[in-house]
Amino acid sequence: MIHLALIGCGGWGWNYIPAASQSKNCEVTHVAGASVQRPLPGEDRKLKQIASRDWRTLLAAPVDAFIVATPPDSHEEICTTLLAAGRAVMVEKPLALTVRAANAIVEASTKSGAVLLVNHQHLFAPAYETLRDMVHGGPLWAVRSEAGGSGPHRAYSALWDYGPHDVAMSLGLARGPVSVRDAKKHGNTFVVDLSLGTSIAHVTVSTSMRQRRRSFWAAGPLLVARYDALAENQLTNHGAPVAVDPERPLQRAVRLFAEAVKTGKTDWRFGHFGAEVVRLLEDADRKIQEAP
Repeated sequence: MIHLALIGCGGWGWNYIPAASQSKNCEVTHVAGASVQRPLPGEDRKLKQIASRDWRTLLAAPVDAFIVATPPDSHEEICTTLLAAGRAVMVEKPLALTVRAANAIVEASTKSGAVLLVNHQHLFAPAYETLRDMVHGGPLWAVRSEAGGSGPHRAYSALWDYGPHDVAMSLGLARGPVSVRDAKKHGNTFVVDLSLGTSIAHVTVSTSMRQRRRSFWAAGPLLVARYDALAENQLTNHGAPVAVDPERPLQRAVRLFAEAVKTGKTDWRFGHFGAEVVRLLEDADRKIQEAP
């Protein structure tokens, strides 16, 4: 059993506790964060964490790895400290808000050899994994994604909130070097066009959508597939449902992270992948800022 420490006890961070419990190969035994005194809901009350308000007190904790679910502007300090000490880290997206900070985190992981995983959660959705397998079975023409809702309005824009997921999913399908072709901003809506080597991706994210959206389409001569995280049938091809594993994305991400901590074996989603997403987001942001 892999023992985890959770740093960051906000509304989303607490979701890691049941996800770890349900994964069957790990459990959260220590937590740290400003909201650490919040009562655990439902089945989580039976968990007996050792709690602290300061994440630094967990540096000597008898755990195998850390989950960092704090705001992205805190990731560099926390992650580099943990990784430099040889502690494996799973961190919420985006890895950082600048390429410089993202590269510093990856460098700390590389130097120590400690596992680093950025939780672009939709990469671990069984529907997306199946779509990716389908795409890699033949040519890809284009990708289109739409994501957003009526908020949340954070200290950073929708490009850095919703965007990391869509950019990561697009990057996961690339057949060559990926670059930003164009980027535009209309109010709280961001539109980014990516070159995926032999294909293109058109990404739209916004905090001004009346209804929540999380749709991702991939088209080629052999498929017109759609991953919709909010639909009953999350994956379709030419409109027909495609069967996928029912495991939840967060549970799958935590389970695979725990496996990597135990075995040292990682896949394409680990390591520098998160920094590459940040590079593309920063480039898109720069193009928007420099637009006349």
